[in-house]
Amino acid sequence: MVLETPVGCCDDVKNNQTVFVTTDFAKLKKEWAEAELGPITDDDLRNYCGCPGKIKEIEDDDETVMLEWLTKDTQWIPIAACVNEVDPSKKKAAPFQVCEMVNEPQPLNYVTSIEAVKTNQTVYVTTDFKKLKKEWAAAELGPISDEDLKNYCACPGKIKEVEDDDDTVMLEWLTMDTQWIPVLACVLDLEEKLRKDAPFQVCEMVNEAQPLEYYTLEEVKVNDQVWVTTDFKKLRKEWAVAELGSITDADLETYCACPGKIKEIEEDDDTVMLEWLTMDTQWIPIAACVKEIEEKLRRDAPFQVCEIVNEKAEEAGKGGAESKADAPTHELIESDLPVVEV
Repeated sequence: MVLETPVGCCDDVKNNQTVFVTTDFAKLKKEWAEAELGPITDDDLRNYCGCPGKIKEIEDDDETVMLEWLTKDTQWIPIAACVNEVDPSKKKAAPFQVCEMVNEPQPLNYVTSIEAVKTNQTVYVTTDFKKLKKEWAAAELGPISDEDLKNYCACPGKIKEVEDDDDTVMLEWLTMDTQWIPVLACVLDLEEKLRKDAPFQVCEMVNEAQPLEYYTLEEVKVNDQVWVTTDFKKLRKEWAVAELGSITDADLETYCACPGKIKEIEEDDDTVMLEWLTMDTQWIPIAACVKEIEEKLRRDAPFQVCEIVNEKAEEAGKGGAESKADAPTHELIESDLPVVEV
């Protein structure tokens, strides 16, 4: 029996070197999860065990290598799940019946820059989930599960808007839903066998951002009810413009689609204090408030949002806990001198 010996780390291997994927499925599954290589069934993942692959690319950031199989398909594999040799009885020639969406990310003709596309042009979202996930994070498009994000892979979309600031394009799917996608995760064409028609069961809060009718400050008054936009990217942009303070994407997203009653209006920065169903309050940019949203997209109130942000009892102003800076910070000491009446 051949003892499997790890190849080491990314610094220990080089391009065109042949390695094997470990036959230890538990090890492969653990390292796959740690490298965040995306959702895959146990059956599909197990197909990689014992396969030889030639290293085509090395990624130091997450300690993975792109392996090219005998079939010329490729797949990113954690380097910690690669070994120098496996027992002959456990060797495979190549992965068998592994989902093409996972093991066929190359070659792809990527859009190279935002200047290379125009509105009404049709592009495809890459089949390379790792590439999409990397560019999604770089563009700061907000929290989304791997399962939901992977649904965009291989979908065609017509470009409706182009955003130079963060190099993203708003794609309209066959379903007429829209979604901002990093332009560097788009390809000009895709093999027909890899194409999807449209995203399937993708979180509606993410892919149903339009059409929405937004308010201006002049259109609202105290006690009006408004809705926070379902377009997370729009909310985050307006939040930054209004300088409402630091907040995580996960916490900010919980405001999306929530109804709120206007308690105060601030003309200086075009914000409104909204009171949720929970009676908590939060300042929200009016430019991120809409007149109506579809019933299926509505939420009742923000869920698990940081109390410093949404707990009016701790607020003396928009800065939440920070607005307490005006409170006395010194101790009052009683004087020993007698009080003199005049």
